[in-house]
Amino acid sequence: PKTGITWLDVDDSVENIKAKIIESKRAMFPVGKNSLDNFLGVIQLKDLFEVEIENGNTLKEYLKSPIIVPESSDVLDILNLFKESQDNVHMAIVVDEYGSIEGLITLNDILESIVGEIPAMDEPDEPKAIQRPDGSWLIDGAISIDEFKDILGVKVLPEEEREVYQTLAGFIMNYLGKIPETGESFQSEDLIFEVVDMDGHHIDKVLVYHK
Repeated sequence: PKTGITWLDVDDSVENIKAKIIESKRAMFPVGKNSLDNFLGVIQLKDLFEVEIENGNTLKEYLKSPIIVPESSDVLDILNLFKESQDNVHMAIVVDEYGSIEGLITLNDILESIVGEIPAMDEPDEPKAIQRPDGSWLIDGAISIDEFKDILGVKVLPEEEREVYQTLAGFIMNYLGKIPETGESFQSEDLIFEVVDMDGHHIDKVLVYHK
């Protein structure tokens, strides 16, 4: 909901801006002027480190073009907008039929709704991949892309540089452009992917092997 959105005011003091950043622990923030109804764009945490407001720079200089979607939007349509964003903006502002802001949605929100909660960096790792006697791998859909690449010896995956997915399940949805069904398979480079188990809309288990 709108009342729960942490946003930055371009006219706010440096101290207040820094306090909001530290408290929220987010990687991207919507930016407005006086109120969020005067929405100007979004700014990424990595860019905020470069902001030297004391020296005359303002948040406006680092704003990225916003993605605005109606509240009736389909999740996969929003995912495609993130994928197509030239600025790699993975946050969308949700508006109602009158143009009023209702809330926001991020790439992480979408992935968690489909693959389950993404574990924090400090949570203990659990085995998420099992190699079968025939050399194929049965892999948890929530496995990170980096871990997946290490296991399969893959250097790069399609559109990985755009950072539109973080997990194997996210890669599969991005590649297919939809939520797959159990038994659905496809080939990417020399790898065959087969979705062997779905938990509702969550991609639970995937069988992967080299062609």
